[in-house]
Amino acid sequence: MLTFAGLSIAKDIPAFRRLGWRIVLVSFVANAGTFLGAALVAQLFHI
Repeated sequence: MLTFAGLSIAKDIPAFRRLGWRIVLVSFVANAGTFLGAALVAQLFHI
């Protein structure tokens, strides 16, 4: 499965280069938001 994902990303490298640093920033913000949301839910609903 990881091989197929790598191949699909590799064929789109020129598109990623056009996006530049913005896609990295969006990725970090999305990951941070997911982590903080999960941590908040875990704190609010711990048993």
